[in-house]
Formats: sequence, C-alpha cells, structure tokens
Amino acid sequence: WLEQDARLRTDFNVVTGPKSHEITRWRSKSAMKKYYAEAGIPTARYAIRDTLENALAFTKLVGYPIIVKPDKGVGAAATYKIKNDRQLKQFFAQETDVPYIMEDGIKNTLIVSPPGVGKTTLARIVAAELERPFYTLSAVTSGVKEVREVIETAKRQQFFSSATPLLFIDEIHRLSPIVEEYLYSAMEDYKIDIVLDKGPSARSIQIELAPFTLVGATTRSGLLTSPLRARFGITCHLEYYDTPVLARIVKRSARILDISIDDDAAHEVALRSRGTPRIANALLRRV
Repeated sequence: WLEQDARLRTDFNVVTGPKSHEITRWRSKSAMKKYYAEAGIPTARYAIRDTLENALAFTKLVGYPIIVKPDKGVGAAATYKIKNDRQLKQFFAQETDVPYIMEDGIKNTLIVSPPGVGKTTLARIVAAELERPFYTLSAVTSGVKEVREVIETAKRQQFFSSATPLLFIDEIHRLSPIVEEYLYSAMEDYKIDIVLDKGPSARSIQIELAPFTLVGATTRSGLLTSPLRARFGITCHLEYYDTPVLARIVKRSARILDISIDDDAAHEVALRSRGTPRIANALLRRV
C-alpha cells in the first residue's frame, strides 16, 4: 500500500508525503539498514539469503540463533527462528522466490526489577530455551582478577568454542570501572585485552571470544553508566507480582516441597509476600 499511496501522490502532485522515488529505501529491510547506519542507529548484523555456504559462514560469524524473514514487507509472517545447521539446511531446502534477509538475534539484555522477583531465574530460562551454556559473574565481588579466572575456567570448559553461550552478571550496576572497560570490547568486538605484569615488562594480550549473549541484572538502573546501558539491545522491566499469581507460585512450591496447602492458605501467604516470590517461598517454609 505504501507504493500505491506514493504513486497517487506523484500522479496528483500532492505536496505532502513521500513520492514514488522516495520510498525505494523503505521497500526492503536491507536497504533501510544503510540509512539507519548513516543516522548512527545500531542494527543487527545481517546477510541476504543466497547460498547455503554463505549462510553457514554467516552463522559462524554471529552464532545461533538467527532470524530469517522476508526482506520486503512488515509483520511476522514467514519469519523463522533457526537454532542450528540442521534447521538452516531445512530452510534452504524449501523452494521460494521470496527474497529473505538473515539477522543475528539481539545479543545483550538488561533486566531491571526489584529484588526477589526472578531476574536470575529468567536468565536461566532464556539459556534453557535457547539451549545455551550458562555462566555467571558477580558484579559485587568481581574485579580484574576474577574476570581472568572466569576466562581461564571458561577456556577449560570450552566456553569460547561452544555455540553462543550466555553470561549472566547480577547487580551489574556495581561493576568496577576497570571491569566495565573490559566488557565494552567484549560486547562489541568479542575481544578482551588483558595486561600482564607491571612497569616496563607489562605487555598486552588479546583474547578472541566467540559470539555470546550478555544478560545483566540490576535493581538500580539509574546507577548504570551511559556507555554500558547503550550496549544493551533490550531492557526488560519486571514488576511486583499480584496476589493470584503469587498464590499459584506458593502452591507450586508446596508441591515441590511435598507440603499440603489449600487455596485459602496459599492466598494468605501471597497477601503477606509484598509481591515478591522470594518472600512467598520463605514464608511457605516457615509456616
């Protein structure tokens, strides 16, 4: 309809709105990315669907999952989430004349919420759904030494050779400035520069990282520095739970703990939990 609307504006010399020659850049997602880049707006890395070999090379660069969708059009119709080489080959086995664009998923997510409402649990669910290895790093206790130790541990566990692992950092607003500087290059270029020794003998080595997803959690997003906040593609805000939802959580926890509880008792526990599952589970254990 955009093309028809622009054609009418052109034919009838309407002075407002886009003309036919002006909508070329809007007709495809790949063409629009150039204009986003000129405006300084970051976009997901992409490749046009052509051959399977090029598509496999693209997945090695960005990692799975990738999103495949028509290059022209809007909405989620004919959009695929591809998680591995087998699914990619199945997609290429389909015969179609529709031009497709392949994009990597949003890599970094910031979860903002009050304490005890499930930031860590949500991060673990994301890792389980995407079938990715899950690693954690505490912003409260982690310094450069701890970052190095995590790197060494990850290398031993083949962290950097596995497919798009997920790294979870709790209370990310409490990261030290030095560690935060390490994260900048890791999040953008998948590289970490580490300085060894001190003084005249100091030297820097660069560690190449495989593509990964960083999930940061914080209870005080206002304390995040602007450069770090800008590197997250998605910001999720979790709110306190209402009483009916908390009551269901209490009943589920009771089943896991093999405790008998009726609906009225679960409702009373939920009412006194201040909207927080952590408090609800603690009260359940006490009563």
